Amino acid sequence: MDGYTVFAAALGGLGLVLALVDRVFPANRPCDPREPPIVPSRIPWIGHIIGIIRHGARYYKMVCADSTQPIVTLPTLNSRTYVVSSPPLASLVQRASKTLSFNSLITEVTRRMVGFDEQTMAIVTHNMNNEDGTNTGLMLDVHHAMYSVLMENPELYKMGQSTLRESMKFANSVKKEGEDLDDLFAWTQRGLSLSAATAIYGPQNIFALDPTLYDDFWTFEGGLIGLLVDVFPSIFVRKANNARKRLINALIKYVEEGHYKDASKLIQNRYHAHIGNGFTEEAWARSELGMLMGALVNASVSVFWMVINVFSRPKLLVELRKELEPIVDVDGTKRTVNIHRLRSSCPLIIATFRESLRIYADIQSVRYVTDDTLLADKYFLRKDTVVQIAGGVIHADKGVWGPDATSFNPYHFIESSNQAQISGKDDSAKESTTDRKSRHPASFRAFGGGATLCPGRHFAQIEICGFVAVLILGFDVTPVGSESIKVPEKDDYKFPIGVSKPASPTKVRLQRRKGLEDVLWACDVSA
Repeated sequence: MDGYTVFAAALGGLGLVLALVDRVFPANRPCDPREPPIVPSRIPWIGHIIGIIRHGARYYKMVCADSTQPIVTLPTLNSRTYVVSSPPLASLVQRASKTLSFNSLITEVTRRMVGFDEQTMAIVTHNMNNEDGTNTGLMLDVHHAMYSVLMENPELYKMGQSTLRESMKFANSVKKEGEDLDDLFAWTQRGLSLSAATAIYGPQNIFALDPTLYDDFWTFEGGLIGLLVDVFPSIFVRKANNARKRLINALIKYVEEGHYKDASKLIQNRYHAHIGNGFTEEAWARSELGMLMGALVNASVSVFWMVINVFSRPKLLVELRKELEPIVDVDGTKRTVNIHRLRSSCPLIIATFRESLRIYADIQSVRYVTDDTLLADKYFLRKDTVVQIAGGVIHADKGVWGPDATSFNPYHFIESSNQAQISGKDDSAKESTTDRKSRHPASFRAFGGGATLCPGRHFAQIEICGFVAVLILGFDVTPVGSESIKVPEKDDYKFPIGVSKPASPTKVRLQRRKGLEDVLWACDVSA
């Protein structure tokens, strides 16, 4: 089990903790006058829960739109939730890790997700917040095991190389005459998720051994909210519950047959950290279902949003090709994208990656208040309540990002010194009206922050930007049945597991660029 999945806020972004809070935490107590201002609901005590169920991730924007306060209180049944919409206050929440705990929530979420027994949960919760000061215990050991691979080091580059090697097989499989795709997202979802599964879990991963589990995984992911509510899941979310059982059984078999020995260093480290703390192999197999969620879900959605926004903006596409072409090594019909140079000298594609996450990752960073806390010497946060940093609200704040805060604009992340080098801006890629240097560092929420800053952010950048760079350089994506590519709305009426999915399918034609039909594409991740 771990709270540090490849996208740190993947489970924190579930937000439905508001609806769960009455089943997890103690009864309500009178309000302290120092607590953040209360946002009343039309229906006392359950109104906010109804709003969350009805409006999904949009609900926090609706609540905060009517308030000028940087933090508000939402009363829910027999508890309350504090919602933070200010970057400076978000930063203070991140720093107060001694009394505002991520682990206290993620352990309960993970128990519901994978079905840990009491003995396993005792191991999970032992010293999870370093209460005894010994820096020991499962949570701390898993955190270290993952950081040792995912920080900038040769192991990170090795895993990134493996992932891109697999995704290049997928890109190179596109027919020379091109292909009509009924749903671009379904295409990126399959290609990126299976590539990551092979690179991270090895050639004998569960999807390679049983391809039917691919559909089971997305059925499970689609019903995760219902599974977390944990009210008769075999009745109310039967398909997701059955899919979970099949996935867990496959993971148990994967472990028992020793296939993890051929997996990445990341998975081997996780194995030793869990077993070393007393997990049975079956319990560790269950924990990997949580890891799969973080590793597979967000990358494919992020690639879709990058691709659809780039290819629907011709001038941005031209500028990205101009930026990327110098980092391609040509050897006959083989062309290799240098990922180290991409990350160090291609600011526009990195900005496009970050902007895609800003627009489409409405992540809620969640903390449990373990002791009474005074935030910013002003706001009293009561013990046994929940604090949520409303990432989607901050990402759409015009005071932070300028008047075009709700528009896709990579130049929000381009330094002014670099903007002069990028010409031909169109309406969809123009200079931001806000000064990036003056923007608070906690304004960008896609990877969380503080003690739970996502360790997988470097891997995500390599995996996603490398694949998208090859599509930009070697392929054309054109509309089918219309004159231009239409960017679909994001489906934020549901709570996303990190990055919102598109609300509707996008039909496109994917074909190799003229003159590049015979090229084999590759990526080099060596430092």
